[in-house]
Amino acid sequence: MSRCTLPGCTRPTQAAAGNGHSARYCKHHVEFHRRHGSYWFRSLTAAELEPHRKAARAWIRGNRDDFRISRAISSIEGLMQNAGPWENAYSIRGRPPKERANFALARLRKAGIDPAVILERILAVAMCCEARGIDERQREFRRVQMAKVVHRLASGTHKTTSGFPLPSKYPRSEGNVLRHLGRRLDDIAAFALDGRSIEELVA
Repeated sequence: MSRCTLPGCTRPTQAAAGNGHSARYCKHHVEFHRRHGSYWFRSLTAAELEPHRKAARAWIRGNRDDFRISRAISSIEGLMQNAGPWENAYSIRGRPPKERANFALARLRKAGIDPAVILERILAVAMCCEARGIDERQREFRRVQMAKVVHRLASGTHKTTSGFPLPSKYPRSEGNVLRHLGRRLDDIAAFALDGRSIEELVA
């Protein structure tokens, strides 16, 4: 195909333009998908997520002893503890996506992020997607959004040399590292989200 297959887009495909391999999408939409996890849905905003975060926070606090929540929190703790050594953001460029996903989890551990806060965020994404009608066909979007909101909790490194501060370094929140991280988080969300818990969260 010579034109991007997304409705309304008249740009040439990457293959036709000679700037990539995709024979279905233009460079703009390939990069959009890389950042957001979808060719057409933009990333969820803080304002969109906030009411779902409040609901998830209240539900977690009110049901901390529920086996669904305790299992999910234990799984998040396990992910962070088994992520391996911590690496600062200056040292991970060029490393494989799976390794960088582990480094992201290790940074959360080093920063002392409460697993309940991570659970709150991934549940908020799941509920926001459900409210927007984003279903299983867009599961990649949901996973990428989970990874993004968790990645932001401890993404930066503020390294100093000889006592002088250097510019803060933040790993780019895009690409396959988000898919690796998001898949693990989505699997954990499934521990907590069943028919009854979804009804409770919606209420």
